[in-house]
Amino acid sequence: MLVGSSKRSIPIKLAFALAWATLICGCAVEQREHAQAALPAVDLPNYMGEWHQIAHIPNWFQASCVSGAKATYRLLRSGEVEVRNECQTKSGLDSVVGVARPRAGATLQSGQLRPATLEVAFAPSWIRWAPLAWANYDVVYLSTDTRVAIVTEPSRRYLWVLSRTSTISDDEWMQVERRLKQLGFRSDQWVKDSG
Repeated sequence: MLVGSSKRSIPIKLAFALAWATLICGCAVEQREHAQAALPAVDLPNYMGEWHQIAHIPNWFQASCVSGAKATYRLLRSGEVEVRNECQTKSGLDSVVGVARPRAGATLQSGQLRPATLEVAFAPSWIRWAPLAWANYDVVYLSTDTRVAIVTEPSRRYLWVLSRTSTISDDEWMQVERRLKQLGFRSDQWVKDSG
C-alpha cells in the first residue's frame, strides 16, 4: 500500500511494479482457508480522503517506512481513484501516486462500489495495459462509523488496518483485532504502527 520516492522515482516505480506483479502472481495460486470476500458494497465517495496506517503485515516495499504511513484517495471524473501513499523514512518523506479502478466483476453505480474491491497500479501509465501492473485491493471491514477499515487481498499476504485518525482507541483496536482473527489472520502476522 505505501512507499515510494519522488527522488528515486524510476527505481521505486519499477520496484512497485515488481512488488505488485509478485502480489498478483501469488494471489492467482494461493488460496486460504479463511479467505474472506470483500464487503458487499462501499460508498466510494465517502471512502475518499486520508487514511492513516494503524497496523500492517510487514512487507519489503514498506521496509524503509519508519512512521506516518498514510494513503489519500481522490475520486477522479473517470470513476478511477487517485491513490497517494506516503510515509516517513530516515531520509525524509517518501511518496508514490497510483490509480485504482473497480476490479473485474465489481460495479460502480451511484457512488456504490459493489463488491468493495478495486485493483490498484503504481506502475507508470505506459505499462498499465499489462495485467501484472495491477494488484487487488479488497475492503473486508469498515466500522459502523466508517472511521476504521481493513484492507487485504485474496492471498492474505498483505494487510493494512487504516483509520481516519493517526490513532484509534483501545476499544476500536479490540474490535479490529477480533475481526482480523475472524478473517484468519494470526496476531503474530501483523504489527501495530507507531502513529
